[in-house]
Amino acid sequence: RSKPVNPWANTQGQQPNTPDKQKRHSSLPVFFLVFFALCVSVFFLLRNPYHTEAEKTYRREAEKGVLEAQYQLGLCYREGNGIDKDDVKAAQWFAKAAQQGSADAQVRLGILYALGEGVKKNLSSARELFQKAAEQGHVDAQWLLGRMYFRGEGVSIDWMEAKKWLYPAAEQGKSEAQDYLAYIYYVGGYGVTQDYNLAFKWFKTSAEQGFAEAQFYIGNCYWFGRGTKKDVFSSIEWWEKAADQGRSQAQYNIGVCYEKGYGGVFADKEEARKWYQKAANDGFEPAMNAIRNPNASRTIYDTALISNTDVPSSSKPDSATGDAYVYNSVDSKPVFQGGDEYAFPRWVAEHIVYPEQALEKDISGTVSVSFTVRSRSRSEERRVGKECRS
Repeated sequence: RSKPVNPWANTQGQQPNTPDKQKRHSSLPVFFLVFFALCVSVFFLLRNPYHTEAEKTYRREAEKGVLEAQYQLGLCYREGNGIDKDDVKAAQWFAKAAQQGSADAQVRLGILYALGEGVKKNLSSARELFQKAAEQGHVDAQWLLGRMYFRGEGVSIDWMEAKKWLYPAAEQGKSEAQDYLAYIYYVGGYGVTQDYNLAFKWFKTSAEQGFAEAQFYIGNCYWFGRGTKKDVFSSIEWWEKAADQGRSQAQYNIGVCYEKGYGGVFADKEEARKWYQKAANDGFEPAMNAIRNPNASRTIYDTALISNTDVPSSSKPDSATGDAYVYNSVDSKPVFQGGDEYAFPRWVAEHIVYPEQALEKDISGTVSVSFTVRSRSRSEERRVGKECRS
């Protein structure tokens, strides 16, 4: 199409204030005003297809106290269906439905309290609402309540209570709950006994639904032979599935396999670097270190290196058994950026260096972490290491 003529252009040979130009100036504002009004009308007709139908019906019935209408009207305000999005009004209508026992409304209102959207943030209120819905068998409520106890959100960390609520959600097929339940058994602690068999069961159930974190951990189960027989080929297969979904830990582990020639793959430094770079792009610290320090010692990443077993009193050979320790210390002074109790163990695990000798000989062991904290909550000196014994 030809380029439209600019009506304000002072073309060569034309006087800037001719009568014809003044006439065009006077008509243009009217044209644009009409055009703008038409656009606005079309916008609202397209944006609010339910405004005259569903929203009015829900409102009429909700004001009569009909539970489902109150919940649906809350959804309209929460999601902006047919009306302007308004979390305050969404919370008001969810509250009315929740008071009548609607599990869906209790979950929705609990989420608003947890996020502080439409209401003042209140994790205690969120937990109470989730529990009411969870007791009715609502799978999302069971999962969210279990996660709160797992992470210590608004409550003290309590993995026994977390397991209590995660289990029924996992049984109903909630992949996130299956993954969290598996992790509790995988690591153990907070009153829960470590159980690799149950961890493997739930990780695999979640992984088969396509949940990336579970795919990463099931790869680790196969690699270390936890809850199943060792199968390095299955490990890489599951890590690749997790890596395809952007799971940086899986990308890192694949990089280690290519760097060391583990798992039946040919050693390939360039391929290893590609995988490290993918993980580093996501901010994964071990991968960033691998790129910065290509000659440093590396091994398969696994958060289960954090355990609750007692730390041996020394790194000298045990005179009673003759067993020797393999000890590796890291003094790079990593910086913890803060977070809850769940974030700290993850951070510690990311900075543990597993000795190559221990890996090659399949030596298990415990974690030793020591640090001092300044009055302003900044670590003055840190030492993160891995003690291993046969």
